[in-house]
Amino acid sequence: MWLKTASYAFTNRDLRHAYLHPSKRAEDALPDIYAQCPYPKNISLSNLTYFWWAPTLVYQPVYPRSPRIRWSFVAKRLAEVFGLSVFIWVASAQYAAPLLRNSLDKMASLELISILERLMKLSTISLVVWLAGFFALFQSFLNALAEVTRFGDRDFYSDWWNSDSVGTYWRTWNKPVYQFMKRHVFSPLIGRGWSPWAASVAVFSLSAVLHELLVGVPTHNIIGVAAVGMLAQLPLIKLTAPFERAGGHYGKLVGNTVFWVSFVLIGQPLAALLYFFAWEAKYGSHLKGKA
Repeated sequence: MWLKTASYAFTNRDLRHAYLHPSKRAEDALPDIYAQCPYPKNISLSNLTYFWWAPTLVYQPVYPRSPRIRWSFVAKRLAEVFGLSVFIWVASAQYAAPLLRNSLDKMASLELISILERLMKLSTISLVVWLAGFFALFQSFLNALAEVTRFGDRDFYSDWWNSDSVGTYWRTWNKPVYQFMKRHVFSPLIGRGWSPWAASVAVFSLSAVLHELLVGVPTHNIIGVAAVGMLAQLPLIKLTAPFERAGGHYGKLVGNTVFWVSFVLIGQPLAALLYFFAWEAKYGSHLKGKA
């Protein structure tokens, strides 16, 4: 909701500027679809309410709309959300939670070999749960919401699993957030003379803060792991960018391998271990009982 509010303010600022200072240059022309609800007629409670519910983070006065609501489609997508949510809960309770609890002693004594073993075991269930959550959110829930709101653009993700670089993954797996960052952070900085790399650093720095809040606040532990994990994507992007530019079968294969290794083994399982350990050290009874 905060991102939506920011986009609403930024876009209407630009529309107000175009309204007060009209330009005849073709590159400054507004999209044709905006003529259906020109500024300032779009400043209404109904227009804002629709944007709040629409499955997008980038505001427009008007969006492409589907002709009708297919309620059977909505029911199928919501059934998928429910079924996958139950699966995630069961898988986490039966497989992830015991692994996390069994890792506490090893983490406390810094037994690196045992920690690595727990990390590799956790990577499998972590990946399965993440994929189920991804499908439930981006394929099922967002499509159900788009159908109810008759939102015409259903491009919520691309084939990120075939990414030939880490940069490609971040551009394709979560398109609503990517489009927000590109529209309201990256492109304005480029327009102010920033280099593409400096603008990317700014984007990932903002994302690092938001990820740390997203994980740290619910777990009551602002320990910086999520933030560091996001900032660590920058050297990985630099590392895999040559494979993306090189193209060819082997370049894509190497880039995709680096992406999957960093994604499966280093990313989420390690973050889960560290946040769980921090939670137990601060609030849990497992470590205290051992002490």
